[in-house]
Amino acid sequence: MADSQNTMMYYSRKKEIKNFCVEIFILPFVVISDLWGIIKQRINKYNKSNIDSDSLMVLATGPSLSKAMPKLTQCSNKYKFMAVNNFPLSEHFFILKPSYLCLIDSMYWRNINELELSVSKNVEKVFKILNDVDWEMTLFVPVQGTKSLFKRIKNRNITVEFIRCPRYDFDSVTVAAWSLSLGVLPPRVNVAVTAIYLSVILGYKNIKVVGVDMNRIKDLEVDQESNVTGMRLYDGNKFYFHHKFKNRQGWPVHIRLMRESSTFKWFALVNSYSKNKGVNLCNASEYSFIDSIDRCEL
Repeated sequence: MADSQNTMMYYSRKKEIKNFCVEIFILPFVVISDLWGIIKQRINKYNKSNIDSDSLMVLATGPSLSKAMPKLTQCSNKYKFMAVNNFPLSEHFFILKPSYLCLIDSMYWRNINELELSVSKNVEKVFKILNDVDWEMTLFVPVQGTKSLFKRIKNRNITVEFIRCPRYDFDSVTVAAWSLSLGVLPPRVNVAVTAIYLSVILGYKNIKVVGVDMNRIKDLEVDQESNVTGMRLYDGNKFYFHHKFKNRQGWPVHIRLMRESSTFKWFALVNSYSKNKGVNLCNASEYSFIDSIDRCEL
């Protein structure tokens, strides 16, 4: 097994030094803008003193998650669960009854009429299901969703915690690592990254991630006539998903790859952060592109 802590975090020392020299001056502004969120982590009611278990599973929504469900249901009495995004649509949602749900995608608080039909239908279903939750659950949502979430969540079993994800994505891995150590959340690059970080600050010491396939780069497609990019998805028949918002084209290939690169960087960073906090973090996904988190059995 490869030691994830020895994973190289940058490919060019010269570029890292350049980024560091610029972003070390940006870091104070990021910290100040999120000062209340940092203080809140120290005093909030969802802190480590309130958890009754030290083991938690982060349920990402990659294709491999469905194969893990039989084992997850068997060990549901040993772990708490942190679900993400559209997991409430799963038939296993009311079986596993996750203690936490993390939603960071803007589709959950934007106007439904702005979204593509297939996307808006799923968002509406998610909130309908959440309003039927009959156990205590904490919902983590960025502050941008405050107004919308208060309108959509009508369930006293759900506690909504608003988090501040910085808008700036550090290129310097050194400065990015410092930002995490200071209490700044990762930017909204990937919901599993945010869920892992939240799991660590909640106080869990044994964290397994399941369903974090992160192989969508293999499904990147470019229309050979229009040059429009999209992700190849399967739902009975093959189709292309270009953008979650109506009348918008998909991101160009170079931007998609930059976003993917940033996501993998932050997986490596939250892994290092968890190790520094004495947390046993491992990747129990049956299949995954994440090479920075140690593998383990489910």
